Amino acid sequence: MPANKRPSFFYGWVVVAVTVATLAIVYGSRFSFAIFFVAILKDFGWSRATTAGIYSTNIVVYGVCAPLAGFLSDRWGPKKVIPTGVLIVAIGLAASSLANAPWHFYLTYGVIAIGMALGGYVPHASIISNWFIQKRGQAMGIALAGNGASFIIGSLAQILISSLGWRGAYLILVFLCVAVILPIMIFLKNKPEEMALYPDGIPAPKSVTVTDPINPIEHEMTSSKNWGAEEWTLAKALKTYRFWLLFFASLAMLGISFQLVITHFPALLVGVGYSQNFAAFIYGLFGVIIVGGRLAGFIGDVIGREWTFTLGGIGFLLALAILFTVNDTSFVWILYFFALLLGLAFGMAPPTQASIAADFFQGKSFGTINGLIVAGFGLGGTLGPLLGGYIFDATGSYRLALILVALNICLAVALIWLAAPRKVKRMVRQI
Repeated sequence: MPANKRPSFFYGWVVVAVTVATLAIVYGSRFSFAIFFVAILKDFGWSRATTAGIYSTNIVVYGVCAPLAGFLSDRWGPKKVIPTGVLIVAIGLAASSLANAPWHFYLTYGVIAIGMALGGYVPHASIISNWFIQKRGQAMGIALAGNGASFIIGSLAQILISSLGWRGAYLILVFLCVAVILPIMIFLKNKPEEMALYPDGIPAPKSVTVTDPINPIEHEMTSSKNWGAEEWTLAKALKTYRFWLLFFASLAMLGISFQLVITHFPALLVGVGYSQNFAAFIYGLFGVIIVGGRLAGFIGDVIGREWTFTLGGIGFLLALAILFTVNDTSFVWILYFFALLLGLAFGMAPPTQASIAADFFQGKSFGTINGLIVAGFGLGGTLGPLLGGYIFDATGSYRLALILVALNICLAVALIWLAAPRKVKRMVRQI
């Protein structure tokens, strides 16, 4: 059948741009909590474990709802699910501005988590994996740069808190959800078939319809033909060791390790003598560098997923080594290196894991399968902030918590190598 002419501009990059903006604001409601954390501690005087429990509540509800978000995306399409999630996030943020007790925050941040699951990574990962195969790592990295930008919003939250108070700052986030994100949802398209395209912008035959299965490149890039030809369902995925290795890697690295550190490091810096504004600045710098790290998502398409994830793990360990030495305000400059290393690590690891999940289980049930993998992140992300808070309350220090994080990073890297994505999908070049 004759094919249409390849378009000069691939609409998939519009989808990526919408994803960046959406994730920046949706996840800004979570990652700004580290800044709100300091303000809420100062205002109410609660223990760190109690206050960190707000964040953990958000993570556990998010993890529980992630499989549902994936299922609904597979059933109804992400374009219907994402705006609903954004609206729920706005409602939760508005309610948070009225909170006066810990349980108020637990409830409202639980509502926010439901919206984040429906409007966040899981449905967006489904869309990006539909639009890109050859450039999946690059596209996923750019799309998840929105997560990095959400840390910049977190840093800006300190400016809003200083001028409007933390309650007023929450209302500004509500405005961003309603006035910025909801209108741009009209530009989302679930699949390239809807525009008579194959993934990566290859023109589809003129007779193609939105119901035609079109992923010819997927099989060409598959190292394991049997694996690549499999029509994956959740039941089938759960029977594979690769699913569980990816689940526990997500729990250890993205859950326990990253969430513990990003929740507590601003409070750690304030605790040793730095100002709240400086801690917020380092937090924002970390977010800027995340964006840069995720724009380098093409690295995984070139050198392989395992090596890219490992580089992220090494960067994280070096960042921890720096944080371990911070006991006072003597060496301000070293915190810039900390932000650089942590930002690059957080920039590289999550999109690499997202690409691995898509390489393994791409298909009609990918949203549901990926949602359950994200539940591993939710479980780890619930434990991480709580453990950090309890360890500090018990010992007066975060040192034991940082050692725990280092062990989890090493475990996650080992699990990714055991999962061996290189044996499922060929990269352009392997080291």
